[in-house]
Amino acid sequence: MAGRPQARVRREFGRAILVRDDLAEGGKSFDRQLPVDRQRDLAKRPIICLAMARIHTLFCSTHLTSGGTEERDQERAAQVEKMHKTFKPYIADEWNVVFGADMNMRPADDNLDSVYDPSYGQGAHGIYLEAHPDRLTSAPTHESGNAIDYVFVSDPLSISTPTITDVPYSDHHVYETTILVSTRS
Repeated sequence: MAGRPQARVRREFGRAILVRDDLAEGGKSFDRQLPVDRQRDLAKRPIICLAMARIHTLFCSTHLTSGGTEERDQERAAQVEKMHKTFKPYIADEWNVVFGADMNMRPADDNLDSVYDPSYGQGAHGIYLEAHPDRLTSAPTHESGNAIDYVFVSDPLSISTPTITDVPYSDHHVYETTILVSTRS
């Protein structure tokens, strides 16, 4: 595409968690490696997290395997399962969970059924709300015209409909949303 940088690093993927300084005080960061086939995918695919006890909220970010083959679909399913295992102890302790991800899947993908709250329909049986109010009409987040980037929250957090903005320095668009989290006494 005209105007886009020609050189991109294809083996490393940026992940970040940005939190206001006053909220991050006392937070503990950690990461977990997601399963990948090292023969096909040389990139490490961690999920990075920040556990903030002050507000009982776990913030995480990750980037799942790309590609449209059955093997890649199975790998993404295993990665989603690892995400669930990472979040499970926090959910059990009644923490809020917020995660953003390049899932490399369209919203109606069966591998996302275990993530989306049942209110989204289409076979969803997870516990997370997504910033887009309708699973089937999510705005494109990638230059391909597909929605593959997401922000999910556990109920009862409030999340705004995202603003999606094209930028010249990435094949992904900027995905901006607001999540309201309150401190617990």
